[in-house]
Amino acid sequence: MPSRGLAVILGLALGACSLSLDGPDPQRPRSKPPECDTGKGLVALDVVVGSGFALGGLAVLDNGGAESSAIPLAISGLYLLAALHGNNTANACRSAMAEFTDRATLEPPRTATRPPLVKQQPAPAAPPQAQPQLDDDAADDAPLQPAKQQPPPPAPASAKQAPAPKPEPSDDRWRDFWKELP
Repeated sequence: MPSRGLAVILGLALGACSLSLDGPDPQRPRSKPPECDTGKGLVALDVVVGSGFALGGLAVLDNGGAESSAIPLAISGLYLLAALHGNNTANACRSAMAEFTDRATLEPPRTATRPPLVKQQPAPAAPPQAQPQLDDDAADDAPLQPAKQQPPPPAPASAKQAPAPKPEPSDDRWRDFWKELP
């Protein structure tokens, strides 16, 4: 009997830690992140202790102690209810954190106004070439001739340079190694 009493006292000393978890504050400003507990370590501890009390109560019940098994089974139920409450609290906190994070990423960043984009103007077209004016009589008798076009500008001198001659192959393996660079 003293070992059972010690087990009950030790189990109660571990005491439904999940009830100490803090949930998100419903009155917090939307711009402030939630301050609550997201960890489920205390929930797992309550499940383990509650399961231990349940196994102990079932073992006592199997040995024919129906009256003695009521206490460990009742304590087991309390631990498992505390674990359920702690799990719901941690899930609510995680949900509030995710909502805050999603809202922060969906809001447009607050930056200075952007300078207006400047549209690039198209390049000016070549000026139209003047057509010589002909008299009405001369225009009827004169044959049509195509307008003279200006020749294209000459290519730059650097574009017309001949390629440099290839150096003669050498048997010296270290020729490129000792070559001076400008």
